[in-house]
Amino acid sequence: MRLMKLKLSIRCVIICAVALMYLNALSAAELSLPLTQQSAAQLIAEQFGDKVLSTSVDKDKASLFRVKTLAEDGRVKIYYVDSITGQILK
Repeated sequence: MRLMKLKLSIRCVIICAVALMYLNALSAAELSLPLTQQSAAQLIAEQFGDKVLSTSVDKDKASLFRVKTLAEDGRVKIYYVDSITGQILK
């Protein structure tokens, strides 16, 4: 009986994890490529939960957006997002 409950619990955890990954993929997939500054900011906010302070085009590479955020712990973070691929670079 205990083994059955454990197997059921493990299945529930796996199902929940897959559902969360699917939902995260959906929100990122809703963004169309190439990204705009606004969609890059939205992507960072959704992925990390930080408050976006500003976005700009990177000085050295025009296809990168620089996204400046404020984390919950008060730290300022900088993310780089490739506008062509949507890849987040730190």
